Amino acid sequence: MNNLDRLALRQRVVVVIALGAVALVVGLWVTALNQPGWFGYAPGTLYRVQGPSGTNVTAVALAWLALVVVWAAVSVAVLGSSGAPPAGDGGQTSSGA
Repeated sequence: MNNLDRLALRQRVVVVIALGAVALVVGLWVTALNQPGWFGYAPGTLYRVQGPSGTNVTAVALAWLALVVVWAAVSVAVLGSSGAPPAGDGGQTSSGA
């Protein structure tokens, strides 16, 4: 993660958005794998081609959930890693006196 420490916050946000776009494309591709394609009917006839019965809704939901969890974890790692100390009192604690 040394390379990420060199990035500014705005650059990290761009990385997180790009990772989200990649996750979206992967999710759409994974959920479309079991789709039969566009051949639902033959024009001009009454004949209908039946493709597979469809995808399991639970499997699709779990695939999207997994992608969102991975994206969130990577986003926290990217946005949370910082070479600078956190804003605040500069690491000094109050004596309470």
